[in-house]
Amino acid sequence: MDAPPGDNAPNRAYTSGSYFPVALVAPGSSWNTPGTVQFWNQPYGPAPHPYLHPTPSTPAQHQLPHMVMSPAAFYTPGQSRKRPTFTWDRDHDENEPLADSPLLPPSKRRNTNPGSPSTASAPLRSTQTPLIAQTSNSSTPAAKRASPRSDKEKLDAALNGIQNAGFEGLGHFFASLFNGKAGYQKQKICQSLHKFLTNHNKPGRRPADIVQAMYDHPYSHIRRHEDQFHDGNSIIPNYAYPVEADIPPKRVASTGTPAQATINSWVAATVLDLVDKETTVLAQDVGLRMPKDWTWESVIATSLQDVQRRMMQLAPLTWSTIATIAVSPNRRRQNHNARLGTDADIEAKKESLSHASHSPWRAFTFAILILLSIRNSLISLGPTIIGLLLFISDAGRVVYHALGRFGISTSYSTVLEHLRDLAHGAGVHLHEVGTSISRNDNHYIILFDNINKHHRAWHQTISKSDEVKSRTASTVIHMVYVPPGAMSLKKLHIDHKHMERIGAATLLRIWTDKIPALSRHCAHVTHLFETALQKHRIPLHQSDIYPLRTSGIDESTTAGNSDVLHDITHLQMGMATDDFGEFVMPIAGDQLTVDRVRKLIHYTKKDVTKYAQHTWALPFIQLWHMKWAFLKAIYKAHWTPSTGKHLYGLHRDCNTLGRTKLNPTKCDFYPHHQAVADTFETSCLGILRVLLEQKCSKELLDATRRFSLLHVLDTLFAMKM
Repeated sequence: MDAPPGDNAPNRAYTSGSYFPVALVAPGSSWNTPGTVQFWNQPYGPAPHPYLHPTPSTPAQHQLPHMVMSPAAFYTPGQSRKRPTFTWDRDHDENEPLADSPLLPPSKRRNTNPGSPSTASAPLRSTQTPLIAQTSNSSTPAAKRASPRSDKEKLDAALNGIQNAGFEGLGHFFASLFNGKAGYQKQKICQSLHKFLTNHNKPGRRPADIVQAMYDHPYSHIRRHEDQFHDGNSIIPNYAYPVEADIPPKRVASTGTPAQATINSWVAATVLDLVDKETTVLAQDVGLRMPKDWTWESVIATSLQDVQRRMMQLAPLTWSTIATIAVSPNRRRQNHNARLGTDADIEAKKESLSHASHSPWRAFTFAILILLSIRNSLISLGPTIIGLLLFISDAGRVVYHALGRFGISTSYSTVLEHLRDLAHGAGVHLHEVGTSISRNDNHYIILFDNINKHHRAWHQTISKSDEVKSRTASTVIHMVYVPPGAMSLKKLHIDHKHMERIGAATLLRIWTDKIPALSRHCAHVTHLFETALQKHRIPLHQSDIYPLRTSGIDESTTAGNSDVLHDITHLQMGMATDDFGEFVMPIAGDQLTVDRVRKLIHYTKKDVTKYAQHTWALPFIQLWHMKWAFLKAIYKAHWTPSTGKHLYGLHRDCNTLGRTKLNPTKCDFYPHHQAVADTFETSCLGILRVLLEQKCSKELLDATRRFSLLHVLDTLFAMKM
């Protein structure tokens, strides 16, 4: 069909046989006034007005290229309809209201003055005589609504419109539509793009859904030759090729079909860019850097969980990528199952997973720290910890050099420098501790013992072989909740009545713990220990322990103990000879240390100064060493020789209880301690049975004689109660 009269676009193509009915209200007339509605048939072109819909073909008599309205707003006499919106069809923007038209009411015009230039600048160019529709007040039957078109018809019309608009294809259309630099000012384009890109759509129509549909489309599965892949399909960037290796960069296409390969390459490039940005933020984070001035407080305050939480907060994608590599599918299922169930079950499962021998989360946390140290040398937390562990393990310098080449550990000289900083900081703090002791503000325990180190000769000869050196390691422990005057030289006596009450309560605790009929009294016995029998009960707290420098002094001799005390108090804690007055300082150790310190006090008690007399030293044996010493004494006194092992003593009791694999000469602590504890508890229960049998009838004793010891006691107490 030819172009309508007055059309300025003669090259515009029109489809023959398809028309749109449009209506125009004459100037000065009301829309609801009968007889003033004029109808035209607008030809259906390649780019119709968005509010118009195709109707059955009718003969075209007149064409209106200037103002159109939606057929959905057609007026029917006797019905209330929404006022139609008029827009320019060709010369004016389709989506912008015609504000200068004289057909609009005066309140809607830009300039209401009829003689103004703006009013005259927008005349109607059509000179065609319109077909006047005869309307009346009588109601006329409404036209049938056209059936909705299918998606196939809509797509066909849209593709025809894209092609007729001059686009070379869908790629050209989408590239123009999503061109952010184009700066489209059309209201409809901007609104449509904003609604689509901000996910204001139904599920399945959002940008991510569209990309996923493109990725999974059957047409994406057409396989082509590898040479037809575009250069953009290369996943490995140029900087990822090792410089020292002879591996020239080449195109490495991602696996999959062409469309999928392109999307894979784009996703890989996007992920690499995000990972690069996240690692840049991590490399600049101060929380992952070691402090300039090293102290033991900063080392102890370093928490692996805080580091993990920091990484997940600043670099979630990097963390997830490394976790995907490290965590196996089996561990993923275990981690998922650990979060199911009750709170107690969840905590137990998490505890078992966290204490596993090989934790992937700890492993790749250190891996990220090491990779960050390679990127930025200031992030040296991971290699520094590895270097300290190597020093503790007495690793050779060759190991430091080898691991340093891979960026896993710091050098040996750097580790020594860090240790010197730690020693200097600890020395300053120990001087503060010594000053506090001198003022009698706080009380501390000095604990020292021998430490053995095996030196292996790499090339053993007659004059050079392996040797074991025995030296001294010492520690200072802060004592809390010390009553006033407890560290004075006043002599105290043991409260024997209190010890007797402790022994009686111990019997009650064994009976109530082993006999089911008496188990309801366990809480009362425990309360007895916590209230009436307690003395100087220390609340639960975190101990303050200060490790001291090791020394090359042999503490197995009396003179060696004197040198160790002088090294600790004067050289490391900075105390003077005059600081030792009327107070005592506990000196803890094993049985040998206690014996040597007591001899030292005996030998030097006639010296001139308080310090030289060593009367300030209060030797006491540590609990574990004391229990072991008593244990050896018990076996030495009560373990009869083989001739009497079946008759009496501890030997017979252990054989009766089935504890036959014991070596009293070596006296390993845990098995021998358990054997003595079981024998003591059995004896206490046997004593209780004897006491009950004295008060029971002969018939009852005969009825329970075949029962076990615990069964008999439970039966007797159940009958009495």
